[in-house]
Formats: sequence, C-alpha cells, structure tokens
Amino acid sequence: MEAPPSLTMGTLEGSQKINNNMKLITTIIFSLILNQTWSQIQFQLNQPLNIIAIERVNMDVKKGDKLELIGYDNIYSQDFATMYIVCKAEDGSSILLDPKKIKSFEFLNIDNREKIWDKNLVTNGIYANLIQKGMQYELRNELNNEAVEFINILSSEDRFFKDAYFEDYLYSLLNKIHIGILSDRRPGNLYIKILKETEPNAFALPNGCIIITTGLLSTIQSEDELIGILAHEVAHFVLDHQIMNYNKSVDRKKRAEFWSAFATVVAASADVYLTSKNSNHIPGILTASTAIAASIISEEIITQLGVKYNQEQEIEADKAAKELISILKYNKLGLSAALERIKNYCILTGNYIALSGSGSHPSLNSRINQLGVVENLESFTQNEYLKKVSLINSYNAWIELWYFSHHLAAKELADRNIKNGIGTETDYLVKAVVLRRLLNTKESNEEVIDLISKAKSININSLITLYKEEALTLLRLGRKEESKKSFQTYLSQLNELKAKLENSNKKTELEDEIDWTKKMIFKIDLI
Repeated sequence: MEAPPSLTMGTLEGSQKINNNMKLITTIIFSLILNQTWSQIQFQLNQPLNIIAIERVNMDVKKGDKLELIGYDNIYSQDFATMYIVCKAEDGSSILLDPKKIKSFEFLNIDNREKIWDKNLVTNGIYANLIQKGMQYELRNELNNEAVEFINILSSEDRFFKDAYFEDYLYSLLNKIHIGILSDRRPGNLYIKILKETEPNAFALPNGCIIITTGLLSTIQSEDELIGILAHEVAHFVLDHQIMNYNKSVDRKKRAEFWSAFATVVAASADVYLTSKNSNHIPGILTASTAIAASIISEEIITQLGVKYNQEQEIEADKAAKELISILKYNKLGLSAALERIKNYCILTGNYIALSGSGSHPSLNSRINQLGVVENLESFTQNEYLKKVSLINSYNAWIELWYFSHHLAAKELADRNIKNGIGTETDYLVKAVVLRRLLNTKESNEEVIDLISKAKSININSLITLYKEEALTLLRLGRKEESKKSFQTYLSQLNELKAKLENSNKKTELEDEIDWTKKMIFKIDLI
C-alpha cells in the first residue's frame, strides 16, 4: 500500500532538514576541533608551502585555487581518527584535505632547501606515514644499533680514510644540503665517513651517517657531482627509506651473529685496504682476500642495514637531489654526470653487475635518462675539486694497481694529480709501474726511470719499493751494474724494516722478499 503523497513529501523534507542540520553540526564540530588544536598540529611545517589545485579537488577547492599547506593533524571522534592535511585558503578560512589529494596540486615558490625537503616529505607520504605508524622509536633504536656495529667494526680495522682537510670540505657541502637533524622528532643526525674502498659507492645509514667510498670520490671530478651524490644520500635518510625497508625485510639476521661474521670478513681483507701511510708496504701478488674485499658492501650488508633501495626509492631520492642542487645554484645535471662517470668506471674495471641493475633496482642508464643525459662530461671537470681530492686519488691509485691490477684506472688517477702539479711519489711510482707493465720499448723504459727519479726527489713519504721498481727497469734497459746497486739499496732497507718488525706477523712475508732480492742480486751477472 502506497503512503499518501503528503506523508511521503513530509518525510523527505524532514530527512533533508535532518541531513542539513547534521552537516552543519559536523562543520561546527570540525571547526571547533581545528581551532582548539591549531597550535598543536602533529606535524607543523616551519614554513607554509604554497600549493595550487590543478583540478577540482572537492566541494570547497576547485581548479586554480591557491592554499597554504600548514601541516598534518588527526581529527578524533568517538570511534576513529581521520588524518588530514591542514591548509589555509586565501580568505583565511581553514581547509582540511585527504593526504591522497596532494596529487591534485602543484607547489609554488619552492625557493629554499627547507621547502624542498618539506615538499618531498609531503609528496612521498612520509608525514602521513609517521602519523599512521608512529615514530617507531624501538625499531629505530634497533636499526641504529645495527649501524653502530657496522661503523665500529670498520673503524677497528682502520677502514676509514682520514683526511681532515677533505672531511672539512665535505661538511661545508653537507651543511648546504641539510641542517643536519630532522625537525619532525625523528632521531639521527647527518655526518660523513670516508670508506677505504675502490668501488664507487655511497649510502646513508639509518642513524644519518653517510658512508662514501674513496673510489667514488676519485671517480667524480667536480663539486657539482659531489653535491649531487650527497644530496641523493641525504634524501634517502630524510625520506625514511631505511626504516621502510627494515619494516619489510624478512631476510634480516640476528645482530650478534651477523656482525661477528662480518668482522671476520673485514679482518680477512685488511691487507688489501692497508693504511694510506704505505712507505713500508711491499706490494705482493693478488691474495685470496682480494675476492673477499667485495663482501664489505655486499647485498647481505645493505639488507641488514635497510639500505637496499628499490627502484621507486632511488627515483624519489634522485628527484629530490636534482631539485635541491638546482636551488643551491649548482648544475642540475651534476648527479647525472656522477652516474655517468660511475658507469664508465664499471666498464673500465669489468663490473657489469652494477651496470645492469636488477628487477627491483634501476640500472645506471635508466637513472641517467630520468635525470637528463650529459652531453659533454668533460665540462664537469674542475681542477679545484681535483686538487682537494688528490690524497684520496693517490691512495686509490695505489690500491687499484697493486691489489686489483686495474692498470688504466690507476694510471688515470695518478695522471690527474701529476697534471695538476700536486703529484706525490706514490703517483709517479704508480704511473711508472703501469707504463712498464703495458709497454716495453727503450723510450718507455727510460720514461719509467725518469718518473722514478722524480718520485725519489719528492721524498715526502719515501717508498722502499721505489728501489725495487728502479732495479727491474734498469735491468730491462741492460744497465746491470746500476740495477744491482738499486737492488742492494732495496735489500738494505728491507733488513732495516725487518729489525723494526721483529715481533710482527709480517715477518715471514718480509723474509720471503729479502730472500728473493738476494737471489736477484746474484742472478743479475748471469742474465
């Protein structure tokens, strides 16, 4: 049976009035809550971000409307809490937005580093994630302990390169990129350590420590590239990528067992990454530990530390870095140039795994294409940067030659220092040995002798092995008596070193070298 028309109309009118009243009450309640908590927003930006709608967002915000993004907050009711982006309209009224709606806006007047970082925290959902999951302080403390274990083990084996001048330079750049601590109450502070490692690499640990290898610092050739690399790693830290990865990781090992095994690996490869004070170093043949050296930054390590980034995270960090270096008035292709040089290094040394990427990780080429291709890489070379990094270049050249036989890579590093007028005896010796190994003409061997003579004349950190390499080259030239004298000088210095190392585990290795040198002195007259 149908209800009378008048009854139906009355019911509909009554329902409409109730709905309108409910909307009004809801609006009043939200306004009251917002006014009460405005000064207690969970995440209030230091500087409001100006945004403009690129499409209709809702009933209150249409295309072209400009808002000030103030921060994030939760609106609580009896049964649930709803998270909103808190904004202010041009007329001063308050606007609450669903965080997902941020994709409907463009950002305006992003003209300083704080706004760059806040913009990326907003667009990548970091603030929203922090409100939803909380600060996870217990998890962050656990991951901090992982980072501290990693740093302490490397430090105990003298795996960090010390150059106070260059470290001071790095901090001057880092200070341009970020204030150093996070303003949203997440723990951690940014600092830098240089790892003795010829492979070009860098990563930010979850406690804010940025590890950058000597290999990477030597691979790049300008401040534009370096600022791009540092900004990329800071972005991983600011965007909380390590915590996100740690939350998802299922392959993490128990900390005590894992780092105990890692300490063994680092100790085993210590003879490869020897101290940069290598005057007493006697280069030997490649050892088994050379292969182990690659395990220092293995997939297991980066998984344990939460720094195994996926494709989306790498792209997010790349974009943030590109925006930042442009604001700082550096060449916006600086990071792309650095990646191009890393690619060239990998080709030169045969590291094809790094070139290809993986299913979840972008290849170097794909990242370069995303950032923009550099047409003229040589235009990024800066002599001032090369002078600053010269001691690291010398160190890497030494390791590349004696332990990995990367002859062209070693010679290129040595040549950079020599051409800039700041070559040390290490650089001249490296260039001499590479030249002798790759060529064998009278002219090339005489050039080797000249390079060794130059190295001996510098005498900053006199190298024992200079006399050995001189003797071998003189022997090639048929100058036997001179060769014998150089071998005798070498033998004398070896014996002096042996007396100093009487209780050292290096004694056996040294005795073998002494034995070989004596036989060579005897053999010269018979050749």
